[in-house]
Amino acid sequence: MNDQASPTDIELFSRVENSPIGTFKLFLAEGVGTEENIAQHLNNIDVVSEKILNAVNNKCFIELISLRLQVLDFWLRIYFYNIPENTEPREREFGRLIKQCFRLGLEKNIYDKLVTFNKHRVDAIHGFMIGTISYEKIEEVAIEADQLLRETIVFILENSGNVVSSREQLVDNPGAMTIHVSGFVHEITNKARY
Repeated sequence: MNDQASPTDIELFSRVENSPIGTFKLFLAEGVGTEENIAQHLNNIDVVSEKILNAVNNKCFIELISLRLQVLDFWLRIYFYNIPENTEPREREFGRLIKQCFRLGLEKNIYDKLVTFNKHRVDAIHGFMIGTISYEKIEEVAIEADQLLRETIVFILENSGNVVSSREQLVDNPGAMTIHVSGFVHEITNKARY
């Protein structure tokens, strides 16, 4: 870590070091794509829940699907780069990334749901104007994606990342996240986030 720790860093160090082992995990961001635009990434990650809620409230279901896709893609990237035995390069296309994550241990049930969501997402984004899908069906896809997003993130939180218990284990890596796992899972499952 930086020699000049901020008060926020010192508070995090204390929380990590004074919590039972397994409470906090570090999720590295190297390779995820946030490193080059970290300031904008941090701003966007803070407002994405608000944008999703706005899309829900205004029944903007194509935007809702797109936002949920971006959140899923981000977390699948986190999973991909936080599996220690992984050495293959990440595929850029969402469908291929899903397959890569499945090969790395993503649960089959979640994998199957992600594949179905991706097919419906493509139909929704590219098929509405040409008539291959109704807006009512797009709404169904957007609503189904909510639970899938939560289930996927919880799996990733519980099955990847590095358990940390001391400040020496924390790294200075742009975009890296030190997460209180049970607290974050609570936020995700109770819809306080995304």
